[in-house]
Amino acid sequence: MAAKELKGWAGPDGEIGIYVREQREMRLLSYEAQPDDILEHANHEQDTARGGYADRQVVELVQNAADQLSDGVGGRIEVRLTDGFLYCADDGEPFDTAGVRALLFSYLSPKRGNDKIGRFGIGFKSVLRVTSRPEVFSKAGSFRFDADWAAEQIRSVVPSADRTPILRIADPLDPREALSRDSTLRALMKWSTNIVRLPLSEQMVVKLSQQMETFRAEFLLFVDHVKQMDLIDESANLIRKLRLSRSAGRIRLNDNGKKTEWRVFSHVHPLSKTARADSRTLDQSQSVPIAWAAPLDSRNDVQEFWAFFPTQTSSYVSGILNAFWKTNEDRQSLLPGPYNDELLEGAAKLIAESLPALSTPENPAAHLDVLPRREEAGDNSHGQRLRRVLNATLHEARVIPDQDGTLRPISEIRVAPVAITPRQSVLQEPADTWASYAHRPVEWLHHSGLANERLSAIARINDRGESQRGELEHATVAEWLEALVEAGSEKDDEVGASKAALQVAAQMKEAGAVGDESEFGEILLTSQGRWVELDPKQVFFDSEEEGAGDVPTVHPDLEADSPTYQALQQFGIQRPSPEIAFAKVAERVLDPDRKAMRGDHDRFWQLAREIKPEVARNRIQEHPIWAYELPIKTMTENPDQWIRFEFVMLPGSIVPGDLNRDGRYAVNLDFHQQDHELLVMLGAVDVPESDYLHAKADTLYAAWPEVLKEHHGVCAKRFQEHARGNPR
Repeated sequence: MAAKELKGWAGPDGEIGIYVREQREMRLLSYEAQPDDILEHANHEQDTARGGYADRQVVELVQNAADQLSDGVGGRIEVRLTDGFLYCADDGEPFDTAGVRALLFSYLSPKRGNDKIGRFGIGFKSVLRVTSRPEVFSKAGSFRFDADWAAEQIRSVVPSADRTPILRIADPLDPREALSRDSTLRALMKWSTNIVRLPLSEQMVVKLSQQMETFRAEFLLFVDHVKQMDLIDESANLIRKLRLSRSAGRIRLNDNGKKTEWRVFSHVHPLSKTARADSRTLDQSQSVPIAWAAPLDSRNDVQEFWAFFPTQTSSYVSGILNAFWKTNEDRQSLLPGPYNDELLEGAAKLIAESLPALSTPENPAAHLDVLPRREEAGDNSHGQRLRRVLNATLHEARVIPDQDGTLRPISEIRVAPVAITPRQSVLQEPADTWASYAHRPVEWLHHSGLANERLSAIARINDRGESQRGELEHATVAEWLEALVEAGSEKDDEVGASKAALQVAAQMKEAGAVGDESEFGEILLTSQGRWVELDPKQVFFDSEEEGAGDVPTVHPDLEADSPTYQALQQFGIQRPSPEIAFAKVAERVLDPDRKAMRGDHDRFWQLAREIKPEVARNRIQEHPIWAYELPIKTMTENPDQWIRFEFVMLPGSIVPGDLNRDGRYAVNLDFHQQDHELLVMLGAVDVPESDYLHAKADTLYAAWPEVLKEHHGVCAKRFQEHARGNPR
């Protein structure tokens, strides 16, 4: 590289070079005064390099590079692995003396701000696992560490030193000498301000190649100041270009063509006095930033706590919860205590506040997918605590979508019947049909929330996180469908509401979700304007046959609608036969609890003549006290007068068929000429038969309620008198 290409790169005599030499002299004097520090520092370095940091070299170098970029000067990081070196370059702020000091000491890092990732100056020591000669090139000044050289320097003042540290003393470097022998370094110097170079053995190249391949691209979600990052492994012919793009609040992460979408939410959580007392000794922060990266395309793949890089503690919430968690030394596991407990509460609040932003008009319940699964054996305590606090927080929050997609508290939402979600799946067709009705009631859970996992999440919210599985009160099928027709009726759309409800019911029946038609409730609108159940024995299609008007019939607009007509046919609704029409009139005429309508008696006998006598008899005798209600016309002067069957006899030797004597007891055969066979079947006689009438009177008397027995006792006595030939 020509001299002009090194413009801005300080040599060994610059400020950094001078500082490095001064610190080396001071360190050697301290070792001479206190030789035990030599072994202590050597042990600390090796413990760090061989402990939890053993496989974190790429991560730690990238972290340091990102911190150099945090002031927004640059935005580019490149990690490059060759057969002999690992390079990590950035175009951020050049090293200063405070940065050099952090590498030469432990726990003296100047990085205490909320925008800094590495806070304690420990991670760089991980490089000793893969090299004994790390080098730092910076425009402000370059320097190197070397195990053999350091041992020689330390033993010059303490000859008895056995194991010696590597990163406690450094030697200034002239970048010109290095770049003249390294074309990769020369290329990186053209755009970067800081470069860490690690000379490697062949074995360590393989180790670092694996780290390059598995590096988590999601790191970029939490470092806005890093605009691009390249991972180039020349040893394995691997190039990973990590890029971020932002649009309408969404972040698109591109990892060499593999694209994922995210939303990142954050807030700064103020720490209480108790939490600050439990924080790391050197961390004096009054507040802690918490960020939640929620995936938009694969909700359950990632459920992690991060301290800017993954820990081994699962959060059970979809996405990544990133904060300065209190962890063990290698930042792999969260530790118990008030500090982390308070951050978990802050994280739960952040999720609860951010959750509605994940709901979409097309899928209003989409945000429920990120919520924690139910508790299982072996779950870690931090994930459990987050789950409980979050569910309790969400109980009062507006996070449950109604039919319009508006988010409401769980207390304002009704939930469709269990029958609509059998076998952990949704009966989509009836759910969609119900939801597509224009006047559906809005306070019901949006059908996008009916998926089994979403219902389970809602149930846990409903129980405030106190129950392992959660309970949710589902409406019955009848309540669900009747709510539909009630809402339609309020909008003067009874027909439309009945159509929708009937089609939903038919779809559920076809799917085998309901066993009995009575479970559907009163959702069928009749021509008479009444709501009735789907009972094929009680309601029928309209018919022009004489007498058919005596039965409830389907509203003509429902029958005229082809899908609704087909739905009704599924439930066995049919046109009424004469027998059915007769049975309906017989109910009103022969049931003392029903009130016969004007003309019912005449229609009763007209319809009876249209069916076989034995069929009419069976229908009549279905009513226990038919003899006390069956209307008969007798030989009275009033042609509109009806006498009960219990009082009449056929004309004969006892009562003549004229108006001269006892005409009110004689069956009018002019009217009942066609009914003679039926009347005989029912027990009408012209001469009383004592045993038969006594038995008949006793049986009928016993069938009546107590309140009417006095009257019926008189009737029974009259039959008995007829049987003795002494009628009154």
